[in-house]
Amino acid sequence: MGEFKYKGIILSTVTVLALASSVYLHYSKDKSEERYDFLQEQANKTFQRQLGQVSECFGVQIDDSAYTKCIAAVAAADSIPHLTTYEQGQGETIDFLLKKLYIEMLVPDNKSTIINHHDQLFSLFGRLAQNPADSQLKQQLEEIIEGLKLS
Repeated sequence: MGEFKYKGIILSTVTVLALASSVYLHYSKDKSEERYDFLQEQANKTFQRQLGQVSECFGVQIDDSAYTKCIAAVAAADSIPHLTTYEQGQGETIDFLLKKLYIEMLVPDNKSTIINHHDQLFSLFGRLAQNPADSQLKQQLEEIIEGLKLS
């Protein structure tokens, strides 16, 4: 009979431990989701700031040095979008468009065309910094890039 007495205590202890583990796991999951949401928000803000920096690069009179800075700003912006929530949606993704722009900016024949369109790029990237998910703005960027390939 002594075995059954300890068996009840052991079952009670295991049940309490299982319940405590369940509560801890639920709490940990909630904290993990909060942390993920915070990091996602920070990645989105960083990307928007980087698009703003691209806009600033195109917002000045562009010489050789400024053009190199614009290339660097586009490359830096291109490294972030896969971490953001702006990758969902229709059409070309923003990271693909930034990569295409970066590649086209490296083509020496495109330099004068890009410099001639710097006001348009300044405006476009300024608006993209406000809303990177805007499909119309992405379409406009794609049209500019396609225009570079044709010239």
